[in-house]
This record gives sequence, structure tokens and C-alpha cells, in this order.
Amino acid sequence: MKYRIAVPLGMVSAFAFLSCQVSGAETSFESFTLRETRGSSCEVMPVGAAGWSAAREGETQKAGTKGRTGARSSFVAAFDEQNRFRLLPGTEVVIRTSTRDPKFSRVVSLNLERGGVDVDLKAFPKGYQLKVQTPTAVCGAVGTAFSVRSDRRESNRIECREGKVFARSAEDGSFSVSSLAAGQTLDAELAPGKENSHSRLRTEGGDLAVALGSSEARVTLREGSVVQLAQQRADSTSHVAMKIERGRVDNSAAGRYVVENGVVKNVSGDERLSSLVDDYVGLARSEGATRSELEVARARGAPAAELARARSRLDAAAAAASAKRAELFTREEIRRPVREGLEMDRVRPTTIPR
Repeated sequence: MKYRIAVPLGMVSAFAFLSCQVSGAETSFESFTLRETRGSSCEVMPVGAAGWSAAREGETQKAGTKGRTGARSSFVAAFDEQNRFRLLPGTEVVIRTSTRDPKFSRVVSLNLERGGVDVDLKAFPKGYQLKVQTPTAVCGAVGTAFSVRSDRRESNRIECREGKVFARSAEDGSFSVSSLAAGQTLDAELAPGKENSHSRLRTEGGDLAVALGSSEARVTLREGSVVQLAQQRADSTSHVAMKIERGRVDNSAAGRYVVENGVVKNVSGDERLSSLVDDYVGLARSEGATRSELEVARARGAPAAELARARSRLDAAAAAASAKRAELFTREEIRRPVREGLEMDRVRPTTIPR
């Protein structure tokens, strides 16, 4: 099983993460051996050490160790002969294990602060889980081969080569995909804010069932579709604004839509409601970008005054987006037809494959 995870250089995972999971000769995974060091800047910080030291081929390190590479360096951390991962150039990662998850005998976590890793698992033990944490989404393997790349904090590209992959936002319930099949790709730009979240999804390689706002409300993004979503930042919400840029969602073409209590309504023909959808989607995206700026400032140790200004900008952006959300979803033109169930299609539930 091989896949790649990458996150932007200099970016710290502050409040959301991407988790790629694979469950599969027992190796304890409490230690790993350094191999194939390339370049002049391969370093480790062992458990309990106060600083970094050069990574040397053949030495063994315990779980809890940090590893990092320079812009032109890389090295392999091997749990055994069949399960390993490579730190790509410009990476910093912490390797941890845990037995606290009741669903798994052991969880191996690669916590990326920046950069990326290539993971190769040929014989991962049954009942174990490998988790890679990066900035903004959660994805996991149901099958055998996939890749994930994040060139910016908000950006995630998930490609399934074999088997199946599931994916979701880590911060809230703004979207989830139960089954990304072989040959399919999902580009997900995720921008969770303080009170609202924005997502932009693009599909390739076939139709894709996606839950919006909660796991109970699912639609089908047709091949090649591009859609933007805005919602309250929450694990589950009954209100989602949807802007279809290209393609179709179920049988709905490009336009403006609202989802309320699992019911989708096309508001493209109403100039006022269409404008409110556009405004809310734009404001939610701005709020997410503002929160990202604050997290970047925190990560680099910005002065207190700069952080205070960033928090103030975030508060203002959140207030503006939340006010627009309230205006949109309290409009009588939306609420009356939704209650009566007129001129709308109820979202169909989708069974999640196991």
C-alpha cells in the first residue's frame, strides 16, 4: 500500500487536520529504523532530547521522536521491512503511537507540521491504524492505494488508485465522502472560520456521493462538477448555502441553492435570494481565510499586538458572515416552501460501504 501526504512548507496544523487511515507478523510500531538518508539536512529530535541531531542510517528511534528534512533532503523511517514512510524534502513530523482508541489495537500517528511523507505499507497488522495529520481534512483508506496532497493550508487533492477512500472535513461536518473509488479524484479547498465554514469541491473520474452539513443529507456531485458550500461551523447543521459553478448536483444544473433540513431548493430564479447565497458564500470564504491568517501568525510567534489585530479582523468577518447566514435562512421565500415541501427534491441517503 503506497500513498503520499504533503502539506505546505512553514504551515503548522493548528486547528484542523487531514488524517489518512489504513487498517491492516506483529510489529510493535513503538520504534523505527532510519534508512536511505539523502542530502545534508536530515535530523531527528529523540524523545527527551533538548535539540536536533543528525539522522544516521541504521540507528533506531522510539515513538515520540521528531524528524525533519531540509529543502533537498529526505530519509526513510522503517517500522519493519514491509512498513515504512519517507520524509520528503522540507518536512517536519512527529511519530507517535497510542492504544487509547477502542476501535483499534494500536494507532500510529504521523503528525505533520510541514512538508510531506510517502507511506508504503505492505503488511500493516489487522486491527492497527495509521493516521497522518495535516491541516484541513480527514481521509482514510478502505482499499489499498491513494494519494493526498496539500499545497496550501486550505487545499487538498485526494486521488484513489485502488480500492476505496473516504474523506471529510476535520473541523466540522461541512462535507464528507463515504466512498471515493479507484480512478476518482476530489479537490477540496476547506476554509473553516470562527463561526462559519466554506468549502469548494471539484470532482474527476465519476459521480461522487457527498454529505452536506450532516451525514444524513447526501447529494451526488456529477463527474467534473465544481461546487461551493457555506454553513455554520458545526458538526451538524440543517442550513447550507450551495453554489454550483459547473456541472450538476443530482439533477440540478449550475446555479444557486439552499439546503434546509435535508431539502434542496433552487433559488436561481430569485434575484434577491441568489444574491444572498453569493454574499454568504463569499463572506464565509473570507472568514475562513482570515482565521487561517491568524493561525499562521500564531505559528510564527507574532507579537501580541499583531495577534490582537488579527483576532479583531476575524471577529468582524465572522459577524458579517453569520449575519448574512441569518438573513438568508430566515427569508420567508425559503422557509415557507421548505416547510410545505414544494418544488424541491429531498436528499437521498447513501449507505456508507464498510
